[in-house]
Amino acid sequence: MPHNEGMPEERNGTPATIALEVNATKNIIQIFDRHRHTAFHLSRPIDLSVRHEHGQCIITYPPLDLEVWGDNEMEALWAFAELFSDTWHSVANAPDSGLTGDARELKRQMRELVGRTEPVKAA
Repeated sequence: MPHNEGMPEERNGTPATIALEVNATKNIIQIFDRHRHTAFHLSRPIDLSVRHEHGQCIITYPPLDLEVWGDNEMEALWAFAELFSDTWHSVANAPDSGLTGDARELKRQMRELVGRTEPVKAA
């Protein structure tokens, strides 16, 4: 089954979790967390940085200081989607009073980046 089966079609960007025939780390406009069944629709496309070290694929998004790794690019992309979602739920939705100054800045950046979220039915 292709990794993008059931994913909404997008015209001006690449969902982060599509099959790797397309460069899935550039021009991302949607991030899908398969565990929380949530789609994050970004307000602007982003590019992820990819490097390979010691047999691992490492994906980073420096503006939000997010970094993950996996045995291959697809595994690292899934990990990125999960980290993005975890950060959204723990920081971007948290009350400012419970956040440090750095966390409030991260919250501001995430809220600017995410245009909207929506639940996605489980397959």
